[in-house]
Amino acid sequence: MIARPEAAALEPLLEQLGLRQAAAVLPDWLDRAASQELSYADFLHGLLEEESVARANAATQKRLRQAGFPYAATIVLHVN
Repeated sequence: MIARPEAAALEPLLEQLGLRQAAAVLPDWLDRAASQELSYADFLHGLLEEESVARANAATQKRLRQAGFPYAATIVLHVN
């Protein structure tokens, strides 16, 4: 990862807007955008998608904690 001056300017703004995950992954996305020549729309979509996934995961974890389950369980399907 290369230190980018634009990241230093954007990260505080993203955090101020409550986009903490986007701020955390911004340097990686800037590098990816440069190396893969992503369009602005593709860059923004990827950055915001990571924020969305992080929020969904955090909300799920919060609901699981609030439910007070004694342990985590999963369902395994066996297809014959």
